[in-house]
Amino acid sequence: MTDELVYAKTFLPDAVVTRPLEGAGPKIDLSIGYRSANASPTLELFLSRAHELASQSPLRVAADW
Repeated sequence: MTDELVYAKTFLPDAVVTRPLEGAGPKIDLSIGYRSANASPTLELFLSRAHELASQSPLRVAADW
């Protein structure tokens, strides 16, 4: 069992059954919208982590942030 699965299971009720996927997991498109005037440190941290993850992706990433 992977660390991610163990972590995710801590948030699920006992009635929920989980099973690992075979092969590559599904991919989704993700867009993030925010007000650029928002100076929240939490938003800044979120955006920096999102940008870090996106920069590791082989897919095309919007560069206007």
